[in-house]
This record gives sequence, C-alpha cells and structure tokens, in this order.
Amino acid sequence: MPDEGLELVAHVRDRALLARSDGEDIGATGVIDFQLRMPGGGQVAMDGVTWVAVSATARRRGALRAMMDHCLD
Repeated sequence: MPDEGLELVAHVRDRALLARSDGEDIGATGVIDFQLRMPGGGQVAMDGVTWVAVSATARRRGALRAMMDHCLD
C-alpha cells in the first residue's frame, strides 16, 4: 500500500510553483487545501501556502515576493 504522505505530495504538485532565473531553479512553494476549524466547531475550506524556499544566492531579488503574490492571487 502506498505511503499516505505521498498522496498529499501528489495533490500539492498540481499547485506547486518553481521560480527560475537565468535558467536556474531559485525557489519553490506550494499551496495546500485544508479545513480550518472555527469557534463553535464549524469548519471552513482554506488554502495554505507551504514549502516556501528561496536559494541563498537569489535572496533580496524579488523571487519570494513574486511567488507569494502568485500563490495569494
């Protein structure tokens, strides 16, 4: 039986983002779906940004902001 965690990764792949600069991978992020529990016990569907990373050589060049803007749009 496949590892349950692999199913989660496969689902995130559809909503993953790779940042590239000059043909090199410099950052990555993903968006996951989850249920947020509200006071009183109700639940609301919500997206969450996860796995955010930017190469040390690409910091302070706008890659993180560009990825976050894309994810939040």
